Amino acid sequence: MSEKKWVRKTLRQLSKGLENLGHQIGKTTIGRLLKQHDYALRQNRKEKSTKSHPERDRQFKYINRVKKLFLRSGYPVRAC
Repeated sequence: MSEKKWVRKTLRQLSKGLENLGHQIGKTTIGRLLKQHDYALRQNRKEKSTKSHPERDRQFKYINRVKKLFLRSGYPVRAC
């Protein structure tokens, strides 16, 4: 299983995921084990925004052009 699948999970979600894999473990035990191994849960929060990069607008315009080209060609485009 990819490590990214466990990123940004709550202790309850981790416990449920491990239970689905056949491991019986409670959320408090998971929290204690994470702390013992110097891991910490982080809250989702927006970082302070910095000054806009001069290339930013150009990048988005390019992405939009490519997206339109793909759509015209009949290729699927995934919304992000």
